Amino acid sequence: MEEIETDLNRICLYNGTVFTGITSIEECTVIMSGGKIENVLSNRRFDKLEDRSSSHLINVQGRNISPGLIDTHIHGIYGYGTEDCSVESILGMSRHLPEFGVTSFIPTIY
Repeated sequence: MEEIETDLNRICLYNGTVFTGITSIEECTVIMSGGKIENVLSNRRFDKLEDRSSSHLINVQGRNISPGLIDTHIHGIYGYGTEDCSVESILGMSRHLPEFGVTSFIPTIY
């Protein structure tokens, strides 16, 4: 059996609904390469691509895909806060915020 070499740096989130901030696009594929979005296209168009077999394909089964949120004003979460000015608190916030789609934040002091 011939082994197909995959490029794990190229990830395709297949069969999702993308939220752009203005509208939503159903039944589409998001192609990411090197940690950046390379393309967003319909599933039908993606199925016609010749080089798709070399990518790491993840079927998200209609789930929502959106950019990471940036919280520009946060004092704390889950008992971790900025009032103690500790590294442990900032790291604790960093561990929990992705659960809510937050990928970046600016810790705010009272």
